[in-house]
Amino acid sequence: VSTNYSFWMYSNKYSKGIGKFDLMVCDEAHNLPNLISDFLTVSLSTNSVYVSALLPRDYQHATHKEWASWAHDVEPQVDADIIVLKQAVLGGGSKQERRELARALAFKNTVGVLLRINNNWIIDQSEKNKISFAPIWPRGYGKKVLFFDIPTILLTSATVCKKTLDMVGIESDETVYTEYPHSFPVKNRRLIHIPTVRMNRFTNASGMKTWLSRIDQIIRPRLDRKGLIHTVSYARKNEIINYSEFRDHMLTHTTKTAINTVMSFKMADAPSYLVSPSMTTGWDFPDDECRFQIIGKIAYPDTRNKIVKARCDEDKEYAGYVAMQQLIQACGRINRHDKDWGETFIIDDNIGWFLKYNGKFAPDWFNGAFGTMKMLPKPPKMGGK
Repeated sequence: VSTNYSFWMYSNKYSKGIGKFDLMVCDEAHNLPNLISDFLTVSLSTNSVYVSALLPRDYQHATHKEWASWAHDVEPQVDADIIVLKQAVLGGGSKQERRELARALAFKNTVGVLLRINNNWIIDQSEKNKISFAPIWPRGYGKKVLFFDIPTILLTSATVCKKTLDMVGIESDETVYTEYPHSFPVKNRRLIHIPTVRMNRFTNASGMKTWLSRIDQIIRPRLDRKGLIHTVSYARKNEIINYSEFRDHMLTHTTKTAINTVMSFKMADAPSYLVSPSMTTGWDFPDDECRFQIIGKIAYPDTRNKIVKARCDEDKEYAGYVAMQQLIQACGRINRHDKDWGETFIIDDNIGWFLKYNGKFAPDWFNGAFGTMKMLPKPPKMGGK
C-alpha cells in the first residue's frame, strides 16, 4: 500500500486503519517531527456558538492544569450532545443537524486531547478567534500515532539525521543508521560561496546594496539560461524585484499564485528568473528549466511561531538543525538526476561559521560539495557541464 502520512494516521485513529504490515517505508522522513506535531495539534474556534457557550470564563489566561480540568468537566455534556445528534441524524436529520454532529465530534476530539495536556504543550492564541494546543516536541508520540507495532521501519531522506530520530523519540539502540554516497557527481552540484555580506536583521542599507549588486553580477553573464533566487522573506523578494537591473526578466508570486507562476517559469524561454521566498522544498527544476540558483540568506526558523520559539529555547541546536535542513533541500532543487547540472551560489557570509557549527546535521556528501570562491566563476556552456 502507498499512502500519505495524514491518511495513515487519521485512518488508524478514527477507524481500523488500512491493514497490518511487517514493513513501513517513510519517505521524506526529515518531515516526521512536524508531521506528527501537526497531527496532534487541536484547536478551538472561539466564534463557534457551540464552543463559545462551553468555554471557561477567563479562557485567555487559563493554565494547562485549568484546561485539563475544564475538559474533564465538559466531556459528559459533549457526550450527551453527540448521542442526541446521532439519533437525530439516524432518523433522517437535516443538514444543520449533520453539521452540528460533525462540530460536536471535532470538539469531542479536542476535549479528549486536553484531558492529557501538560506543560510540554503550547497554548497559542495568536490567531483571531482560535486557540491552538500543540506539543512542543513529538517525541513520545511517534509510536502511538505513526509507527504502531510495525516491526521494521525504514526512514529515507536526503536530510534525515540522528537528531531527527531523537526528535520523534526513536532511541539510538533501536536503529541502524546508514549514510549513502550521493549518486550525482560533485562537479554538477557544487555549493559555491561568493563573499558578499552577512545577512541578518542588522544588515544596513549599504549591505543590502552590496547584496543586490552581487545578485545582478551573477545574473549578468547568465542571460542565456534560467535561474532561481531564494530570498527567504517577501521583503527581500520585493527589494530584488524593485531594484535589480534584470527585473523585467523576473517572475515572482504571492502565496496564492505560486503554482501558476512556477508553471509560467518552467515554460518560459531564457532569460527568466524566478524570485521566491518559498521554493526550498517540494519543487523541482530539472535540466534547462533552471541552470543556476542563488541562495540569498540562510533560512532560520521564524521564532514568532510559539512552538518554534519554545523549541529554540529548550534546544539551542534546533534553529541550526532546521536551517541546515532548509539549505540542503534548497540546493537540491536544480539537480534532479545524475546527468543534470547547475550552479548553486550562496551570498550570505554567515555560511562559514554556520557550517562549522551545524555541519554535523548534514551528510558528508553535502559538506564535500561546499567551497568558497573570491571571484565569480565563468558560467558553464549551455549543453555541457
